[in-house]
Amino acid sequence: MMSEEEEATERRFEEGEIVAKVSIVAMLCLTILKGLVGWYYNSVALWADAVNSFSDIFASALVLSGLHLTGRKPSDRFPYGYYRAENLASFIVSLLVIFSGAEIIWESIGTLIQPMEIVGNILPLAAAAISASTYYALARYKKSVGKRIGSQSLVADSKHSKADVYASLLVFAGIGLSLLGIGIVEVAVALIVGVYVVKEGLELSKESVLTLMDASPYPDKSKEMKQVAEEIPGVLDIHDMRLRQAGPVIFAEAHITVVRNLSIEEAHALSDKIEEELRRVVPDLETVTIHMDPEESHTLRVAVPVEADEGRDSRVLKHFGRIPVFGVADLEDEKIENLHFVHNPGHEADRRRGVKTVDALSQENVDAVVVGDIGRSPFDMLRGRFITIFRLPDGVKDLEAVLDMVAKDELDRMVEPPESRGEGREDTRRGGNGND
Repeated sequence: MMSEEEEATERRFEEGEIVAKVSIVAMLCLTILKGLVGWYYNSVALWADAVNSFSDIFASALVLSGLHLTGRKPSDRFPYGYYRAENLASFIVSLLVIFSGAEIIWESIGTLIQPMEIVGNILPLAAAAISASTYYALARYKKSVGKRIGSQSLVADSKHSKADVYASLLVFAGIGLSLLGIGIVEVAVALIVGVYVVKEGLELSKESVLTLMDASPYPDKSKEMKQVAEEIPGVLDIHDMRLRQAGPVIFAEAHITVVRNLSIEEAHALSDKIEEELRRVVPDLETVTIHMDPEESHTLRVAVPVEADEGRDSRVLKHFGRIPVFGVADLEDEKIENLHFVHNPGHEADRRRGVKTVDALSQENVDAVVVGDIGRSPFDMLRGRFITIFRLPDGVKDLEAVLDMVAKDELDRMVEPPESRGEGREDTRRGGNGND
C-alpha cells in the first residue's frame, strides 16, 4: 500500500504524462496541416516549419518516456528510482532547442542568399498563424503544469514550444513579407529569433547538467533548513546539510549532532521532528536522510532529589517536584566530580511545582535525573528536553550509592511515569494540581 507522499508523486507523474500526450497529438496535427499546405502552395518556410513540428513530436515523446520512467517504482537495479530519466530527457530536449535555433539561423541565411517564392494565397499565412497560436497555448500549458508538479523536462519543453512560437511567427512574417515583395526584414528578424532560441537551449542544457551533477537546487534554502533544525530541542549542531534534485523530487541529507544518551524511541521521535520542520522549509522533499552523531562528551551531569545538603551522604528522596534540594554531580569514567546542591524553586510553589523544577534543572544543563515518582507533565517535559529519567531503585538511601549506580549503568530508564501516585492524589486534595 502506497503512502500519501507516494500517491501524490504518482498523481503528479500522471498529470505530466497527460500533458506530453496532448502535445504529441497537437504536434502531429500541425505537422500534417503545415506539411500539406506548404507542399501544395510551394511554401518552403511553411514546409520547414512542418519538419520542425515533426521533430517536436519526438521531443514530447521523449518527455513522456522520461516521465513514465520517473514514475516507476525503485528496483534492485535502480534502488533510488528512475527520477533522473526526466533530467536526461530534459537535457536531450535542450539539444533539440539548440538545433531548432541553429536551423532558424541557417534558413534565414539561406533566405538571404536565395529568396523564397510562394504561390500567393492566404492559406499558408493562416496555417502559420494557427501554428503560432497552438505553440503559444502549449507553452503556457506545459509551463503551468511543469512548475506545479516540479517537472524539469516539462518546463524545458515549454521553453521549446515558446521558441517554436517565434519560429512560426517568423514563418508568418516571412510569408506575409514575401507576398508584399519585402524579404530583408524577414532575414533580420530570423537571425534575432534564432540567436534567442539557441540562448534558451543553452540555458536549459545548463540546468539539466547541473541537476545531473547533483548541484544544490536551493543553496539559500540549505542555510534556512540548517537554522530551523538547530532550533529543535535535542539538536546541538548541524555540520552538513545537503540538497539534490532528481527529476521533480528533491532529496535532503543532514548530519546532525544531538544530545547523548537518547533512547532509540527518543532518537526516532527527534528524527521525525527534524524531518517535519525541514519539510516546512522545502515542501517538495521526497526523502530526508538524517545521520545522527552523539555529542562528544565523556561527562554525564546527573541530578538526584535529596532531603538536605549533607554531601555524598545526603538522604535520597523518591519524589520530584516536592523535594527541597537536588544533588547535582558530573560523572566521568565512573568518578563523581563537581558535586554541588541546587535549591528546587518548585518546592515552595503552590502550583506547577514539577514545571518549575524542570526549568531549574534545564538551567543546570542536567543530562539525567533519578526519581522514584514523577507526574505526567514534568515527565513529558524532561523527555521533551531529552533529559534521561532513571528509576530510583528501592532500598538505596544515600546519594553516593545512587551516583555510583548511574556511573556503572546499573539503573533502568523510566519510559512511563508511575501509574499509581499517592502523592499526586494527596496533592490534588490539598488544592494543588498533582503536577509533581
